[in-house]
Amino acid sequence: MLNHPILAIYDGEGSYTAALAGKLAQEAYMPYEICAFTKEEALLEYQKEHPIQVLLVSEEAYRKGLLLGEGGMILLLRESSKELTYEEEVHEIPRFQSVQGIYRSILRYCEEAILPREGNEHPAKLIGFFSPIKRCLQSTMAMELGKYYGEKGKTLYLDFECFSAWESPFENESGDLTDLIYYMDCAKAQFPSRFESLIHSNGNLDWVQGPRSFLDLDLVEKEKWLQLLRVIRGLGKYDTIILDLCEQVQGIFQILEECESIITIEKTDPASQIKLERYENLLQVTGHGNLLEKTSRWVLPAFPRLTGPEEEIPSEVRNYLIQKEQ
Repeated sequence: MLNHPILAIYDGEGSYTAALAGKLAQEAYMPYEICAFTKEEALLEYQKEHPIQVLLVSEEAYRKGLLLGEGGMILLLRESSKELTYEEEVHEIPRFQSVQGIYRSILRYCEEAILPREGNEHPAKLIGFFSPIKRCLQSTMAMELGKYYGEKGKTLYLDFECFSAWESPFENESGDLTDLIYYMDCAKAQFPSRFESLIHSNGNLDWVQGPRSFLDLDLVEKEKWLQLLRVIRGLGKYDTIILDLCEQVQGIFQILEECESIITIEKTDPASQIKLERYENLLQVTGHGNLLEKTSRWVLPAFPRLTGPEEEIPSEVRNYLIQKEQ
């Protein structure tokens, strides 16, 4: 984190300061190096060698002149109801709220400083799922693979399928994958916080709601999908990104070109084999035959108990997936 900007926490209450600093540092996309101080003298001395971009200070400890240098931002942890006046620019954040609430307030006030960093040194690994065969358990296997990789590192599942089965219980209160295109184009400075607001989490696996309308999906050009993937990878937040793709996505072959590996679910019945053959022929005639070299074709065994929603997915599915990934 040597090249990251610095966020300093200054509060005379040592246990609170240490706990807050530790929890903020664990947030998946915290673009600041966190430093904690309980003494004003130590804070001022530290700034002689290290410029602080954001000072998160308690109401009791605050005074003018704590932040040295120019261009820094002061966020005040407000705990009283009395009216306060400041001789410098100060943004107030309620002290008595969850760490996640404080974290989101930091994102909101400091968005310009945390724009996605394209060209990240360690971009996330992209794994693409695509099959021309319908009802082949592609989404089930993609989600389960996301959970598997989530046990190893931070993982994101992106659902490109309309009318997705993986709907959030709060779907009416949040956007979907196509909304990220809007934020990327029209609210770039707010992209990190908007991205956070659309994420649903299951342990170490994050996922974004799939498009609710195929009409919205049709409007997104391939260049926008490619740009979105670069921006998300540039966040530096994820180790692995799973793409659950469908043929309605514009530029699907170009998206698959960006993937380190591709998984195609197949069936052995004659009709399915004809579809696979035609798909592979299309790759060859369109100049994307190289995609076959990084494609793994999975022939799934019968899963007789696979009849219910996500929480009823049987252990056979996971066992098969682990076997394929080893």
